[in-house]
Amino acid sequence: MKIFKIAMTSPEARRRTILVHSRRDLRVTGVLAWLIFTKHIAEQARAGLSIALIKLFLHDYGAYPFSRELATVLQQRQFDVLYAFNASLEGTPSGWLDQGGHRVQPIELGQPLRREKFIERWVLERRYGRLLSDAVAAEQPDVAVFANTPIDALVPVLRECRKRGIAIVVWVQDLLGVAIGQVLADKAGILGQVPAAWYKHRELECLRLSDAVISISESFTPYLAANRVDAQACSVIPNWAPVDEITPRPRANAWARQQQLDHRFTFLYSGTLGFKHRPELLAELAQAVAHRDAMVVVNSRGAVADWLRVQAAERKIANLQVNDFQPIEQLPEVLASGDVLIGMLAPDAADYCVPSKILSNHCAGRSQLLSLSESNPAAQLVLEHRTGYVASPDDAGSFIRAALSLMDDNAERLEMGRRAREVAEELFNIDKIALRFEAIFEDVAKG
Repeated sequence: MKIFKIAMTSPEARRRTILVHSRRDLRVTGVLAWLIFTKHIAEQARAGLSIALIKLFLHDYGAYPFSRELATVLQQRQFDVLYAFNASLEGTPSGWLDQGGHRVQPIELGQPLRREKFIERWVLERRYGRLLSDAVAAEQPDVAVFANTPIDALVPVLRECRKRGIAIVVWVQDLLGVAIGQVLADKAGILGQVPAAWYKHRELECLRLSDAVISISESFTPYLAANRVDAQACSVIPNWAPVDEITPRPRANAWARQQQLDHRFTFLYSGTLGFKHRPELLAELAQAVAHRDAMVVVNSRGAVADWLRVQAAERKIANLQVNDFQPIEQLPEVLASGDVLIGMLAPDAADYCVPSKILSNHCAGRSQLLSLSESNPAAQLVLEHRTGYVASPDDAGSFIRAALSLMDDNAERLEMGRRAREVAEELFNIDKIALRFEAIFEDVAKG
């Protein structure tokens, strides 16, 4: 059933909603009901209130902070938002579930999904696609948006949307078909070429099927154009991080004291960690700064985090500390506990992946240390605004020298952190960003 929702413009008024049936249902109940409804709408308009007519199904597989913030802002405007995500994905935060004012639908697989278990992951992602399709069918939105959705899950849900006449928006965070091709080439060599081509084909078919494609980087545009994705349907909206949620905190804080970091120089990496991130650099960095009593702290989970723990034990790297993921509500204090915040990506991943954690790190107001190709948009952000140092992923020595330089120059490191927060406040204005999404969603909703 289509729902018309009266969206209040003040925070106090937004707590109250008025739900009515669709016009079609009102015709069944009679002209009188429709007259009452239209009179009520006119009264709301005179009171300075707006009417939300667009039902939006916003799905982000990993429930990242920026998509959650977008859902919150759109809910306050002319959208009735249902935010869906994979609640079984290892490391997905859940402390935010009662925030935002919009409806939330966690999609449960019944067992944890670990990215490094490829066969099990393939089975679970196909199951997830069926569950996601069921969720969309039950909601029957005007517009469905899909971000970070695995290709094996995206194919069936887009098919479901087409069958039901639901407008489709694919929000391209990574070029997953390209990424899968590189992983298969590394692991299976020539044997991986056929499945790699198949996944690339399937992803491109999904993008061609979409009513709109939103990419997070201009670097994706040539690839999309070369593969016949309609340029008229494509837009570029760079990612951001929530500046009101991730704010600068004192270096000496409760989390730092709990981890015994309040009096030790700390390099910190916090977020998902795969082998594409070049995790060996973290162990090498810890060894390089051990004689200066500096710490390298990693907050992550999964096979790579376990591998780092083994490295720390076998190589006796006492200053490499690997924690589990930390609660999302503690993220500002966690990031504030680092004197330098780290971002990493292997060179062959630079063309299809833009690490969003580097944007969150800017919100925290700390200097950045990246092992990343300079062509990557995240690296360009750091270089353009002088918020840290960028070293080539192929040059471990350059990465270590940049780290030592940040340790030695206290004044410049602090100035980099100040600039990082300044840049975040300038570029990550959610009201301006939301307007661009709003225009796209309105356009596709019109058909």
